[in-house]
Amino acid sequence: MTMTGRRKVGLPRPDVDEVLFIALGGSGEIGMNLYAYGHDGHWLVTDMGVSFADQSTPGLDVIVPDIELLFDKPKSVVGIMITHAHEDHIGAIPHLWQRLRCPIVATPFAKAVIERKLDEVGLLEEAKVTKISQGGRANAGPFGVEFVPVSHSIPEACGLAIHTQVGTLLHTGDWKLDNDPVIGRPTDVERLKALGEDGLLAVIADSTNAMVPGESLSEGATYQGLLETVQEQKGRVVVTCFASNVARVSTLARIAHDVGRTLCLVGRSLHKMTEIADELGYLPGFPDIVNEQNVMQIPRDQALIVATGSQGEYRAALAKMSRDEHPMVSLESGDTVIFSSRVIPGNETEVGAIKNDLASLGVKVIEDGGAEAKGRQLHASGHPNVDELVALYQWTRPKIVLPVHGERQHQEANAQIALDTQVQQALVGGDGDLIKITAKKATIVQRFDLEPKGLDGSRLVSLNGDMMSDRRRMMYNGHVSCSVVISRDGRLLADPQISTEGLLEAHEVDSLAEAQDWAWDSFDRMSAEARTVDGEIQQAVSRGLRKFFRDMLGKRPQITVLVTRV
Repeated sequence: MTMTGRRKVGLPRPDVDEVLFIALGGSGEIGMNLYAYGHDGHWLVTDMGVSFADQSTPGLDVIVPDIELLFDKPKSVVGIMITHAHEDHIGAIPHLWQRLRCPIVATPFAKAVIERKLDEVGLLEEAKVTKISQGGRANAGPFGVEFVPVSHSIPEACGLAIHTQVGTLLHTGDWKLDNDPVIGRPTDVERLKALGEDGLLAVIADSTNAMVPGESLSEGATYQGLLETVQEQKGRVVVTCFASNVARVSTLARIAHDVGRTLCLVGRSLHKMTEIADELGYLPGFPDIVNEQNVMQIPRDQALIVATGSQGEYRAALAKMSRDEHPMVSLESGDTVIFSSRVIPGNETEVGAIKNDLASLGVKVIEDGGAEAKGRQLHASGHPNVDELVALYQWTRPKIVLPVHGERQHQEANAQIALDTQVQQALVGGDGDLIKITAKKATIVQRFDLEPKGLDGSRLVSLNGDMMSDRRRMMYNGHVSCSVVISRDGRLLADPQISTEGLLEAHEVDSLAEAQDWAWDSFDRMSAEARTVDGEIQQAVSRGLRKFFRDMLGKRPQITVLVTRV
């Protein structure tokens, strides 16, 4: 196979003496994880996640990967193997599964979360999810997939040992080393060592914390720091964390009991995750909780609220509280918000806005690593630091390491760690890079342009299409509507009617009379023949108005011209 230029074609048929690997999301970015492995004529998908929309994608909810490369061979995709139940690993399943319609295999916790998502879109009966235990093995076409238990910030996370005729590849998923994960099993170090003893061809490795020295903090170690911090507060205390971090919620329930506060959960996803964890037996002795409707009835110094929104999500519970827009929970001076989380790169602006809004309410903000935390540990990452990556490569001794799940700088750092640990080859690729893995080496053999889609209400739309281009222009430059009434023989019968949105201040509205003159002039300069074509009139008037607003305001608004003939 030879290197080609970027072009949108289907993936090649993988041979029996190779494994092809491509990241359709999650490589060179944090989020939207979807990886495909090709071997002996078949493809295996691992994870199918989303990333979250931002200011560059107005009106969208989430972004899903581009899986068009798999469409022309849907029968060759033999399964979707799920490492764990975080949104950036499973969130796209309800939106993309119908295009592939292949089996899904997941551990009980991930299965329960996925099935709730499928039920919401009416696919529960069609998209069957097969349950597998941690440590279990599933066969899919020419692949044997072993679900190796690993620690992470959610129950039942697994690395995937993918067995092929070429060799075994370890897809780590999200993982860390933690002897006190609070909920769930520690990483199965002995199994990792055994894979190394048997000979491991490649590790496809989590790079998120590859630039962080030392070892990650144990989940169990967050108890003391959070306990002492909560104890010092006088008013309401809100702790925000990832809703899926059931261990952190369990820790906060224990803290609520120990300091004599009542535990309150605010946010739909928090309720969903704790309900699933409780059903599966992960929360024995979990206390009765107070829902949003009754939070304000609890004395301020007796409430410990756990809320969604640690990443600045505009519609999450914490954001609404910070804007004093939550329908049931309000905060005031003397209350405290504790961020028991780390900001995912790209979310800094949104999280900063929430912190500023909270400060405006007189609410104290305490974050991990901040001065108010007083050196206490308020958060534990779910990803491996440098020393844990070194240990992984020493135990497994792979020939090849492919760093994924991180931005480019994280991948490069991970690659260097692998090389320093005597791994023969570390190859850094990005989304759309097709990598050929043989018994001897890995090579990028082809590059594909990918076009992720945005979830706009109930439909998927192109991020680069006309609709999103128009929406971004309206968001940043405003909108102008112009209505012209023309006789059938091409005469303008009345003054053009012009209105604007998001463009003019109240005292600038008088300028619309001048804009009318520009519309008139643009029409007058048209030939008699051109005036018989509505499209020609729309273009001419649009050009005139665009120049007017550019000269007047330095803006390039979206312009709509409606032509009516009478």
